[in-house]
Amino acid sequence: MDGKLAASDTSIAATLGQGYRGWWKIGFDNLEGWNSVPSSEYFNGQLDDIHVYDRALSPSDIAMLGG
Repeated sequence: MDGKLAASDTSIAATLGQGYRGWWKIGFDNLEGWNSVPSSEYFNGQLDDIHVYDRALSPSDIAMLGG
């Protein structure tokens, strides 16, 4: 979130997220079936802020957030 593009993939034409009704899990989830399962299903670190947006953020949106 420093405002510098790290990567992009123009071959993916995602314009809408999948509709979801339920609980958001931040820092934990069932990882069964993952190719490279870590040793724990819990995030080992600290989270300062969590933001969920209903759209992709533009570079100017990110700049206004202080990124």
